[in-house]
Amino acid sequence: MNLKKPTTLKTKIDPQHFVYIVKNVLENAIKFSDKKGKPIDVQLTHSKTGWTLKVRDYGVGIPKQDLPNITQRFYRAKNATNTDGTGLGMAIIDKFVSIYHGDVSITSTVGKGTTVIVTL
Repeated sequence: MNLKKPTTLKTKIDPQHFVYIVKNVLENAIKFSDKKGKPIDVQLTHSKTGWTLKVRDYGVGIPKQDLPNITQRFYRAKNATNTDGTGLGMAIIDKFVSIYHGDVSITSTVGKGTTVIVTL
């Protein structure tokens, strides 16, 4: 895993929400990555307006037709059926982020990987 982060991080969100967001995005990247492939890239940046978490994996990717629904409760991408999960993680992240008027952006290419950017 490649990690870039600030030396200090001040945030106005609930610490449990922050931990859940970071943990779940990282767990998804690990779960859907090729274990023998490229490392996951993680970047956490902080500015006067908030913070941004960017996680890039080089795993299976999410089919284009699944992307609009990936933050819906219980929704799982068609190519994720052989992987454990409930389809709740990204929905909960999306809810937490909306509480703080943030944004979740997901881009993906099947066979090349996924990038998740959370801005709060």
